[in-house]
Amino acid sequence: MNRTVKKTEKLSDREKERRALIIEVRLLLYEKHYSERAIAQKMNVSRNTIRRMREGDIELLCKTSRNARSRLDPYATRMHQWILEEKTAREMHRLLREDLKVNIGYTQVSLYRSKLSEAFHLEKPQLIPYRTVSRQVILRHIWSDAPMDEIDWRDCCNQYLKLPALKSITHHFRAAMTNKDADDFLDWMNENKSCQFSHMCALVKGLYRDLDAVMQGISSPFNNGFVEGTVNKLKMIKRVMYGRADYPLLRAKVILPYYYQMKGCNPAIFNH
Repeated sequence: MNRTVKKTEKLSDREKERRALIIEVRLLLYEKHYSERAIAQKMNVSRNTIRRMREGDIELLCKTSRNARSRLDPYATRMHQWILEEKTAREMHRLLREDLKVNIGYTQVSLYRSKLSEAFHLEKPQLIPYRTVSRQVILRHIWSDAPMDEIDWRDCCNQYLKLPALKSITHHFRAAMTNKDADDFLDWMNENKSCQFSHMCALVKGLYRDLDAVMQGISSPFNNGFVEGTVNKLKMIKRVMYGRADYPLLRAKVILPYYYQMKGCNPAIFNH
């Protein structure tokens, strides 16, 4: 505890010495009209120190000089006011460069702003919590009506005004496909052939080009799912017997296993 008190007293004394030095420098500059070189020689300090002390609020210069010297010390008063106005470091950097013609980097401005806020115990503005919703959650909600927080969906709709229309179009499409209702699907195509979504219009246009096959695929209980993978299987057999025989053997290797399987034989014997 004693060490903390001594450290605080030492810093306070240093601020007092700094304040006295600034007052004396300004007295020599503006009343006795000494040059910067003469003051630097008289007080045994550098001319850069004299330049930093000649402008700005004395109390701010005393506090900010505690940690490190900075080119922004002359603008400490103005930056302090900007902090009270809740300006960001990016805005301060722009004002310093454009209005005050100070050639300085953004990182220096940001660090100096943090030091000022810490030195004067300025309250940081309360940040509004930022909540994000992943694209995957939104797509699942639109496509399969997966659970989604009502507040999140409302905020997404307020930001992206086309989401409710997209959800309605998607649900209509899924209902027609699930119920195998060709008339309802045709109504869906007629409604969306000139909708606000260009990709949806392109999809409907492609469906119209092959409308008979589309309607048959929706209304008919038959499909070509059982032939999926057959082409790959044929290519595999062809590559295995490449250079050994001609088309008759390929035909036999493809047809005979299914023939004997129908007769109740074990088709594995044809793999040996």
